[in-house]
Amino acid sequence: MHMKFRPVILVVLPVALLGVFLTHHQLSPLRQFICIPAAATAASLSWELSGVIDRFGGARQYFVGLCNRSYTIPDLYDVFTAHSIEWAILGKKDPWWSVISADEFRGKVDLPAEQKQRFYDSGKIHRDMILQDIQVNGSRPLDNRSISVLDFGCGVGRLGMAFARTFAEVTCVDQSVFHLEIAKKEWQIQKESDSEARTFGQLNLKMSGPDLLAAVAAKRFDFVYSLIVLQHMISPLQIVYLEQLCDILKPGGQGWVHIPTLIPRGLASRPCDVQLSKKQGGIQMYHTPKVFLEESFRSRGCNVTVLERGGIWINPSSTSGIILFNKPSHAASLE
Repeated sequence: MHMKFRPVILVVLPVALLGVFLTHHQLSPLRQFICIPAAATAASLSWELSGVIDRFGGARQYFVGLCNRSYTIPDLYDVFTAHSIEWAILGKKDPWWSVISADEFRGKVDLPAEQKQRFYDSGKIHRDMILQDIQVNGSRPLDNRSISVLDFGCGVGRLGMAFARTFAEVTCVDQSVFHLEIAKKEWQIQKESDSEARTFGQLNLKMSGPDLLAAVAAKRFDFVYSLIVLQHMISPLQIVYLEQLCDILKPGGQGWVHIPTLIPRGLASRPCDVQLSKKQGGIQMYHTPKVFLEESFRSRGCNVTVLERGGIWINPSSTSGIILFNKPSHAASLE
């Protein structure tokens, strides 16, 4: 019985510790964005509800090919918390620049109306680009408005709001409560000021740690996407999230995810050094090579293609990858 309680403690503890940090620094409470499902109790927590455990009740192992070793989610809590604190500070002091690193956004807690409009309009441009890519390279077009969509790493809702103008239900997850608070405020403003607001879908904002399955309370999605997000996570955390993005798809669902497959310098040259990542702090850049991305998705039962597209959305000397993946209609959950 003792072993059945350990995963629950491990799921809750890092979020609790981060909450202590934020409270100590007089930051806003996390409660409204923490989404550990009510079903995730010691009696009923299962591998379908949580990325922490496997189907036999043990600690789930994530094999990271780039590091040639496996990690559990608790192995990575310290480095996640270090990263999360950095992004919480950015969300409070420099939220717009932390999403689009242009000088015009640097150091601004809020933006003038015209500048803010340009910021959110850029999300519509990237939404259309993603949908066009799916049209050409995905498993099927996203032409059904009623589908459920997950935006992983949504920040202040730049893309999530654009997708919610197109689809009926969009769930936005992020590790920074302050980015999410801005997204909540700006979405309300957009709904109140747009004559077409009655056609908008629902936008759900959720805070998430490495246990993504628990954060969305066992919900499954028709489409998941992520843009200029995963590059800021150390490589083992990248794999933890990517595997769960496959898990989180409904049978027949598909995904579009941007991630660097090559960064030739900096911390990316030590992609498995968790201690260095914690010590270094600040915004960091990491990659996972194409071959290891493909192995991770296939291990979870997803079909996958990784398209490498040069330096788009990243330094020209680096390589961006677009992961196009789908879960077969007959797929069952794997472990």
